[in-house]
Amino acid sequence: MEEVPTRTVVLRLSRCAGCGRRGVGLVEEGAARCRACLAAEPPPPSPPPGGDGGSQQQQQQEPYNAPAYRQPPQAAQPPPGYAHANANANAATRPQRPDNTASSAVADAASLYHASQTGELEAVRELLARGANVDARLHPSGGTALVASSERGHAAVIRELLARGADVNARHNSDMTALHFASSHGRAEAVRALLAHADVDAHALDKAGRSALHLAERRVARDAAPPTAGTAQLTAAERAEHALAVELLRAHIAAHAPPADNAN
Repeated sequence: MEEVPTRTVVLRLSRCAGCGRRGVGLVEEGAARCRACLAAEPPPPSPPPGGDGGSQQQQQQEPYNAPAYRQPPQAAQPPPGYAHANANANAATRPQRPDNTASSAVADAASLYHASQTGELEAVRELLARGANVDARLHPSGGTALVASSERGHAAVIRELLARGADVNARHNSDMTALHFASSHGRAEAVRALLAHADVDAHALDKAGRSALHLAERRVARDAAPPTAGTAQLTAAERAEHALAVELLRAHIAAHAPPADNAN
């Protein structure tokens, strides 16, 4: 808080140095001025803290120079070509969005496998018309749609798949072909449809060294054995179908056997 200057006054009989009147009144000590003169005189200016009046006047007259604010340092510019290389690196590490086309192709192939396994001929035709991969291997066992339909004996589906370019000799993880599966289950009509293909290999062996005919004959042998506990009794039609599968395989093998040498 600014300190206000005070005056030292005394009460005495004297002549006023300002107006010349003589009398008793409040006068400043050593100046002999009356109260009226003291009231009319303005108080002396108070000096600013830490300086005199001259320095204050000089400070008021000098123009104000605003301090120069320091600008923040600018970031170093990357070398030429850095931004392009960095963008390529980010693009390589950025997670890619799933390809809807690839996802649709996988879904169609899975649907084709299921439709072939369940014998849905119209669904198989529709999926093949949409471009489903006829030889896709989505099942953990490595089986194709042809293998799935052959195991269940869906002859119409087998013919449709073969007509659309399915590999008749495609191998399962156990090296079994579609003909192996159809023969091991005694699916006579499936065996007939597969044997009708010109490229079918009736002599193909699986990892255990078994042919389709071997599996078909073993199936007939099991049919002749007495049923065990918990085994369903086969009907006469089922036994006949299993036997027909063996006959079809034997006839095909005999018809496609190489000619015997007639050397003496």
